[in-house]
Amino acid sequence: MNAFGKPVVLLCLLSACNGASVPEREDIGRSQEAISIESPCQDPTDYGGDPTDGASDTSAFQQALANGDVCVPPGVWNVHGIIIPSGRRIYGYGGRGVPPSGGGGAGGGPTGYATGSESIIKYLPSQSYNIMFYGYDHTTSTPHERIEIDHLSFDLNGASGCGTVLALNAGSSHINVHDNSFTDSDYTQDSCDNWAISAGSVGYTSVDLRVERNRLSGPLQLTANGGHWTDVWIKDNIIEDAYNFGIALTGCHFSNVNITGNSISQSHGIAVGLDGGATYTGCEMQKINISENNLKVPGFVGIQTQGFEFNRQITIAGNHIFGDEESLGISVTAQSADRLYEDVSVANNHVNGAHFGIRAGQAERLTISGNHVVDANEGINVGDSNIVALQSNIVVGGSQGVTLTSVEDVLALGNSVVDVGNTTNNFETGVAITAAEARKTSGVVVANRMVDTRVGSARTQDWGIAQYGSGVFDVHYMHNDLSNNKDTGVLVSPNTLPVASWVDNIAGEGYQNGRAPARIIRFTHTPPLNYYGIGPGPSVQTITFQVVGVRIGDVVSVGADDGYTSISGMGPITGFVPADDYVTVQFERLSGTGSPFLNGPLQVEVSRHH
Repeated sequence: MNAFGKPVVLLCLLSACNGASVPEREDIGRSQEAISIESPCQDPTDYGGDPTDGASDTSAFQQALANGDVCVPPGVWNVHGIIIPSGRRIYGYGGRGVPPSGGGGAGGGPTGYATGSESIIKYLPSQSYNIMFYGYDHTTSTPHERIEIDHLSFDLNGASGCGTVLALNAGSSHINVHDNSFTDSDYTQDSCDNWAISAGSVGYTSVDLRVERNRLSGPLQLTANGGHWTDVWIKDNIIEDAYNFGIALTGCHFSNVNITGNSISQSHGIAVGLDGGATYTGCEMQKINISENNLKVPGFVGIQTQGFEFNRQITIAGNHIFGDEESLGISVTAQSADRLYEDVSVANNHVNGAHFGIRAGQAERLTISGNHVVDANEGINVGDSNIVALQSNIVVGGSQGVTLTSVEDVLALGNSVVDVGNTTNNFETGVAITAAEARKTSGVVVANRMVDTRVGSARTQDWGIAQYGSGVFDVHYMHNDLSNNKDTGVLVSPNTLPVASWVDNIAGEGYQNGRAPARIIRFTHTPPLNYYGIGPGPSVQTITFQVVGVRIGDVVSVGADDGYTSISGMGPITGFVPADDYVTVQFERLSGTGSPFLNGPLQVEVSRHH
């Protein structure tokens, strides 16, 4: 039986039918032990099946399977609810393996048929939409194993409801589904899950499921639900216009799962663990590999893992994800703070266009390296994690480069964040270091490049580094290039001081002796009406603010709007720190008579040279 919870269809070589032994399946590079085929190949037409009359062929298929492997001649076969015994292969002519001109079985299907002939499995009209090939005998609760299904064309065209093609349930092991096509080109219900393949293993351990080189066209979904699946390969499939996720593994236990080389377009991409933790307890996923997939997901999610209680050894590598401002590129998050990921690697992925390029949280021993994120609203966002390596990533464009929130023991090394920001956001930063209340962010930020390459008013990246938040900070900044940002190299909120260390960072404007001025606070004061009364000149007046975190020796600069400068005889407005935690602003009137009032706002900025 198959490891899916949906129906499966199988084909047979015509030359091997009529009592001839079935040839061994093609070598497709699997480690799975080959299925031995000793019984003669059975033709459904020998059991009353007719691919031309539109009547049910279910009984003919079931009888043929009882006597051996089944080879399905070209034609349209109407079936529903086929149970595939253990050790059986169903195969035909078509799917993704149609031979080139001249026939000859080059695609692995039967020889002797004209090019374009296909073995088509269609829903039974009386059932309206379900085909339902089972790798499980639900009448006796017996799971089947060692099943192979290949080179069939499953057709749900004209179905009036949500259909299921291949159902492989509870305890199925050693299932191989390859080189089939699942089509539903005239389907119009966007709110329906048409499952091409569904595998359930509730209460069982199912081993060795392989779904390879199938084409799923239309609103079809590849899913695996429930139980414990181990040794799963979902490889080199093409999935188009699926409703919800193209590939979704939901349930309780998954281990040794490989999802590689698939192409998914116009739907959500790949999900593992989605909603499972909300339904089950004691669940886990481990040794999950999602790599080298090509996902076109405008408005959708590319790759999402949503963790159970135990999530270990998760690798997401070498994927190409193309989205838009509403997309989520890669998300690795748990469903609650007490469900941590362990040993996670997100490496060498390319994400183009997304709300979040890469988002990760609740992880221990997390590596994010060698990724390329372009035009994401937030390039890389990591939160509530510890022992994090953020290395050699490139983030270009978008509104925010990298955000690290409540991350302990982080090494941010050799990353490049370039030209982030736009005209609608006023806090656009290369790397934002934050910590929530009662949380801590600590680590080393070294040899990164957070710059704006544009000139003058075209620049939109406000700061290279910003450190702020209500938590605890212990972050060392060394040898970073923060040049040519729109505002200045560094913004440091005063409550996060002192900075653990600041060593040889280049910060463009304000650069001084190899060290940069770190902006520690910026605030605007708008006084009540007639608050500042400036007497006749020459005269000096001051106002003092309490600003926790500033220290004697910090540099204060003050700006004012036209309401100040338009007063006759006004001199410069300056500021200084008279004592720790206080800032004084000084107004000087050089000349003039009368005592006009100043009512506009003040912009006050405090910087510190490290």
